[in-house]
Amino acid sequence: MIFTNTKSSSARCLNSLFDQFAKWSGLHLNHSKSQIFIGGPADEDFLAILQIPSSRLPVKYLGLPLYHGALSHGMCTPIVEKIMKRTQAWQSKLLSFAGRLELARTVLNSFHIYWSSTFKLPAKTISTIEKHIRNFIWRKHEAPGAHHVSWADLCQPVDEGGLGLKRIKLWNEAALATRFWEIVSGEDSLWAKWIMQNM
Repeated sequence: MIFTNTKSSSARCLNSLFDQFAKWSGLHLNHSKSQIFIGGPADEDFLAILQIPSSRLPVKYLGLPLYHGALSHGMCTPIVEKIMKRTQAWQSKLLSFAGRLELARTVLNSFHIYWSSTFKLPAKTISTIEKHIRNFIWRKHEAPGAHHVSWADLCQPVDEGGLGLKRIKLWNEAALATRFWEIVSGEDSLWAKWIMQNM
């Protein structure tokens, strides 16, 4: 991933760098598999010089949406769909309550971790995920009139009477706090240095 301004001179500089890299490594830029995302005005011949197609955000990068602005519920559809597909596949199996609970704790609660450590998840996404996990644990489709223990109680630690499930909102906040700690602690990472320089 390369960041640059959209001046023609920068485009020519990039082409020169690509050529030099090809001479050193023998690897050539695949123009058809590359994309340019422009966040403002650009010189008319910027794209013509690079000969790389332009595209629009959001786009998936390393499994996550690359975007500008606040994360929307729609962008989080992949997490929700993964959980729905997994629970639908398990519904036909004869699982005990303990079995469903263990799958919810170890598998379903892990799908959001990668996203939670990168983004602040929308409240609607968190609510939807927890709803699917709740329905799977209680098999709501089989016992619609069953009396349920509140989700807040289920998410208490086992030694406090709960079942040890994670509250996604709290986990999300804790995971993001580690990112902020990298900045304030002066950790030697490129990401932390970039943030500090742009604050």
